[in-house]
Amino acid sequence: MTIPLLTTKFNIPSSGRSLVHRQRLMQLLDDGIMQSIPIILVSAPAGYGKTMVISDWINRSSVIDRNSVAWLTLEKSDNYLVGFLTYFISAIQQVVPKFGIEILNAIQTHKSQSPEILATLLINQINVSPQKIYLVLDDYHLISASPIHLFMSFLIDHLPPQLCLIIISRSDPHFSLARLRTYGQLIEIRQNALSFNIDEAKELFSRNLYPTFQQEEIEKLTQFTEGWVSGLHLAAISMRDIQDRSTYFKNLSGEHEFIATFLMDEVFNKLDDSVKNFLLRTSVLDRFTLSLCEFVTQEPASKDILEGLIENNLFIVALDNQNTWFRYHALFSEILKKQLFTQQADLIPQLHAKASHWFEKNHFINEAIIHALSCRDYESAIHKILDIAEKRLMKGDSVNLLQWLESIPKNILFAHPDASILLGISLFLNGRLTDSIYSLIEEIKTNVDTNQIQGELSLLQGLLAILMNDAMKAIRYSKEALVQIHPRHSFYRCLVADASGMGYTLMGDIPAAILAFEECVVISKRTENTMMTLLVMTNLAGLHYMQGELRKAIAMCYQVLELAKGTIGINNPLLGKTFFNLGEMLREQGDLKQAIHYLEKAAELMETYSEFGLPLAYLTIARLKINLKEWDLAQHYIDRARTHAQTGPSPQITERIVDVMQARFLLERGNFPQVFQWLQMRSLLEKSITERMREIEKYGGINEFFITENQILIRYTIAQNNPENAIEMISPILEYSEKKGNKRRLIELLLLKAIALSQQNKLNPALESLQTAFSLAEPEGFQRVFLDEGKRIIALLNLAISHHVCPDFAGKLLRIILIEQSSNNSIPQTTSGNVIEPLSDREVEVLGLIAQGFSNTEIAKKLFISLSTVKGHTTNIFGKLGVKNRTQAVSFGRSIGIISDQQS
Repeated sequence: MTIPLLTTKFNIPSSGRSLVHRQRLMQLLDDGIMQSIPIILVSAPAGYGKTMVISDWINRSSVIDRNSVAWLTLEKSDNYLVGFLTYFISAIQQVVPKFGIEILNAIQTHKSQSPEILATLLINQINVSPQKIYLVLDDYHLISASPIHLFMSFLIDHLPPQLCLIIISRSDPHFSLARLRTYGQLIEIRQNALSFNIDEAKELFSRNLYPTFQQEEIEKLTQFTEGWVSGLHLAAISMRDIQDRSTYFKNLSGEHEFIATFLMDEVFNKLDDSVKNFLLRTSVLDRFTLSLCEFVTQEPASKDILEGLIENNLFIVALDNQNTWFRYHALFSEILKKQLFTQQADLIPQLHAKASHWFEKNHFINEAIIHALSCRDYESAIHKILDIAEKRLMKGDSVNLLQWLESIPKNILFAHPDASILLGISLFLNGRLTDSIYSLIEEIKTNVDTNQIQGELSLLQGLLAILMNDAMKAIRYSKEALVQIHPRHSFYRCLVADASGMGYTLMGDIPAAILAFEECVVISKRTENTMMTLLVMTNLAGLHYMQGELRKAIAMCYQVLELAKGTIGINNPLLGKTFFNLGEMLREQGDLKQAIHYLEKAAELMETYSEFGLPLAYLTIARLKINLKEWDLAQHYIDRARTHAQTGPSPQITERIVDVMQARFLLERGNFPQVFQWLQMRSLLEKSITERMREIEKYGGINEFFITENQILIRYTIAQNNPENAIEMISPILEYSEKKGNKRRLIELLLLKAIALSQQNKLNPALESLQTAFSLAEPEGFQRVFLDEGKRIIALLNLAISHHVCPDFAGKLLRIILIEQSSNNSIPQTTSGNVIEPLSDREVEVLGLIAQGFSNTEIAKKLFISLSTVKGHTTNIFGKLGVKNRTQAVSFGRSIGIISDQQS
């Protein structure tokens, strides 16, 4: 969603007719830019002219291009990371159009991420900017949120050279200034520098806005105010009608806070009552326009009063070039609010109520809700929130909804069942802790009339079940919700379908998961919810892959990317899972080069936006590195996956996945003792798989963790040359996978079964199992599931070729394995030390017959080829293997797995 932005926050304030040009400060700033100093901090209390100094410098400096300056005036309402970053990027877009579009799309339509991750993505984008960017952050002291402080600290620690940050604040920001000073990366303009000297005060008072002052009076005012420009300004205005100036100067005393109050009273008390009332009543408005002022104050002369304030420069700031929207100077606004509270506190709720009404009538719904909350008209606020809730959710704006709902007392909120559910959904969409959602559900059950929200409550419970990895509950609650939620609530029904699909996926029930996700796609497309459409289509692609429909799955991933090009952009972090799926699928097809490209792209995007998905991306890269026998890199990526798993949202779940890949790595390296220890730790050796499956089904059903861990047990058992036990283990999982429609796993299990049967010298059953696996794999292009077995299946493939079991496919796999084994130095050399040249399919077949004792003449008859052709193949075999006779060829062929022990 594109969050509505107040574009006046990007306007560079005008210098104003009464501005004093601070040449000494201009030179300091110019020198800093010429020395490429990246951070400028202007820090001083209110009223020191900080903003005007920077504004004037921007307009007058010859060392910076005004068109490269982005300005952002901050407010208290910017104290959440997504909103802050949205304005931050949008400000830069004023000078670099289309900057950060993918980042904006991502942060506004998905759960929030860590400040460091978001800062990293921003830094990377700034780093490739073709132009220098000067970004001014005005009123930074209004920012108090820790995530924003962390974001800014990380940004400043890794600031790209294309960005110069100019921070204007009443207090020092929450990042290390000492380090910046040490390395000469900081210009500081503070109170002393900003304080007017006598000459600057004299220039200020020379403007016709002020009365005429004598040199001695200027010196006294400058000394008394310590050069505080607002104090000088207020004093000058308050003295317009003072006759006895000597008495006035005698009575001046006190600190700045007292001076501000004193001078404000002097100014304020001398205004007409109508002007005073106007100022007090409009002080509740953060920004205002004439018609808003007229409605809130009910003052017929509002137009004249507003024009008078502008004419007399009475602490009013224009927010646009058309002079239609304004705000009061922050110090002036604070004093007015204090005066209003002191004099007419009972009027404040009425003023907020009127403001809320005006904003709603003029379609500023956010402001209408904020003012309704400010006057504690919670009923009105709730009705306004509920009116817009579903549309906002469809566009991904759950952040504001959550902030508003959390500001409403629970006892009032719970009187509105729909609002209670909306709070829970907003908690879920904003990635709040599982405990907070659980607590809210319990409170709703206790305090809310749930008769009309049974479906929505079931949805909330289903979403909680997903977070808790409880597939059975997720499915049960989703079914209940789908029956009970009205069709007009399309967003909720889409969430129901998504929760259902995730539940079935956790259960391994692929057909049911596909049906649920397809329903979600229908709903999301009908309601133009592009983000949900892309995410669910990505989930569907993964399910089709598991279902054995590899080509369809790849096509769907490309379809998602094509759709994203015209909507959220191809580099949107939400596409991390799409690139992950595509990388894994292309790895399965044997395109390792393109696979690693997409997997690295997935990891890059997931580093920005998916704490759960990132470990999976690293593990798949690790698996690819195992394929390439790049052992150190494989372990590196496993370690990275574990590090991220430990700090992610579900460490126990993701660490189990990491453990499985670590065990697979150890198996490939032949480290069987460590694998045995892991199997013992996971209690996988105590009971049979069948017994454990029965037990698990009593407590929620079999899930992916159970299957993948037991596949490691099966591989370990085969490696220990215990085929009978391996086959016994394979059978129940094979039956379960077939029942659930997981053909990708069926291929792998059938292959493992074939390997185990060949260990028992049961060659015909082994070939039958292999042929079934081939029949599922070959049409869809599955290769890696076979190639991952490497040397273990060379003899089996040779057997398939000699028995005409899918000989073309078996031959293709055999050639790839031999090439990979050779290039990865697993069987790197012939007996004479030269690199092996892979044998052709026919040469493998001839060598197999030689091993079985056939003469050249017998081989020629058996293969229906000439004797000379057989002799030619034999010569080629001897040359490629670096041997001199049949005995050596058979011995060496058997040692590298080209022929099996059974071929004798």
